[in-house]
Amino acid sequence: MGRPYGQELTKLPTTFDFASTAPVDALVEAVRGSAGSPARIIGSGGSLSVAPTPAGLHVQLTGRPAAAATPLEALRRPWGRDSAMWFITAGGRNVDIRTSVGAEIEREPTSLSILCGARTGPLADVAMKHPFVNYLPYEGPAGKDGFLATNSALLFSSLVTRSYEEGLTSPDAWAETRELIARVLRDQELQEGWRREALNTVGLPHLVVLHGPATSPGAVDIESKFTEAGLANVQVADYRNFAHGRHHWLARHGSETGVLALASVEDDKLMRQTLEELPSDTPISRVSIPGEAHRAALASVVAALTITGVAGSAWGLDPGRPSVPPFGRRLYHLAGW
Repeated sequence: MGRPYGQELTKLPTTFDFASTAPVDALVEAVRGSAGSPARIIGSGGSLSVAPTPAGLHVQLTGRPAAAATPLEALRRPWGRDSAMWFITAGGRNVDIRTSVGAEIEREPTSLSILCGARTGPLADVAMKHPFVNYLPYEGPAGKDGFLATNSALLFSSLVTRSYEEGLTSPDAWAETRELIARVLRDQELQEGWRREALNTVGLPHLVVLHGPATSPGAVDIESKFTEAGLANVQVADYRNFAHGRHHWLARHGSETGVLALASVEDDKLMRQTLEELPSDTPISRVSIPGEAHRAALASVVAALTITGVAGSAWGLDPGRPSVPPFGRRLYHLAGW
């Protein structure tokens, strides 16, 4: 099942070029239409790990609340009708996303947008029956992901970043972001530095991933991919929440736990202060993320994709081609809940 993860990584620059040049007028209009409301971003699996990017952009650029949610959470704990609902899905065929979309259509929120990696399918059919639904399909050049969300993660993260910038900030904002991420994707020295640092920790059974607000998307994506591929047990915490009790994990399990710290420019001082207080024998990876705010958020996604590949090599596994057990397939197709 799946494709070699290394092969997926080689397609990232092409995927980013596509996201940078594809028509986004409808997506920009959907962003503007949701800007006056709280936003809920709903996804499953790898698509859920994309959600912190639009959520962070919404908070930063509109000043209104935003949060990620699973389809089950959205179904059982609905928000008010004055909210904007966003769905992110690679194919739109899984039972979870289809059930959640149906429930939200019945509630008729302020806006309902579906960012999908397929032009046709069940959600496209539903959108045709409900004109108020914004169905926004983008089939990237890399094709369907393997087992892990790789190119779709960069595609969706880039598209929403571009659309928020073009829709809610200056016309030149995306040009600056595009230049930064394109540089990150071709900067072999930067990526090699990430790989060297990651090797300090990713071969251990437990990993604590520290992050700031900007690098939250990368941290969430690492947790998602490491868990789905069975690479390590991952705990995610921002620098200050780590100080409120979570550090005790290291006191009990320090010999088999690494600390991977993602830090943008705004977090550099806090990262250094935090890591200086850890026991001297703690394995540490310091991963510096270029850019500020939402630009660092997008760069952190690239770092997460790179680090997952390093972890797979450290464990002698291909994260893109795990063996899925029969019970996993049964769980995926559960219906009627």
